[in-house]
Amino acid sequence: MNLYQIDNAIKEVIENGFKIDEETGEVLFDTTNLEELQESLTTKMNNIIGYVKDLDIQAENLKKVADDFSERAKRVSKRSEKLKEYLSSYLQANDMMDRQEFTNGTTSFRKSSVLNIVNEDELVKYLKNSRKYKDLLTEEVEYKIDKRGIKAKIQDGEEIPQCEIIEKNNLQIK
Repeated sequence: MNLYQIDNAIKEVIENGFKIDEETGEVLFDTTNLEELQESLTTKMNNIIGYVKDLDIQAENLKKVADDFSERAKRVSKRSEKLKEYLSSYLQANDMMDRQEFTNGTTSFRKSSVLNIVNEDELVKYLKNSRKYKDLLTEEVEYKIDKRGIKAKIQDGEEIPQCEIIEKNNLQIK
């Protein structure tokens, strides 16, 4: 029986002194069974409490395992990035930047460009005082520079002080 059934049986015994199975007419519980029912209720609740504690411990252990796996994934990812940097620097130093075929994969480089801000404070001052480029400065708690916007302006031929576009080679492994 579940908790509610045991509880109802106890109430039935207290109110009526007995409980009868309506289908068979058998007396299921009488006042002598009250202690047994109370003990069953206590045992049932105790078992549920124990099971809940076990589940909590299991959940905590699973969280720890997940955290451990997450940490391991970060370490492995960092190691992979370091090895990519190492391989990339070797390939670039030995002028092997064209497509290279290996048993375990292929290397190639794709060009990309990023905006490098030489002096951020000076750039913010410049953008604040500029009507033309003021929209490249977004205002939050502090100023945040719109690097994509500045990069696009420079690529369109405009000059913005304290900024330069640097060409990079990014290793691709497939």
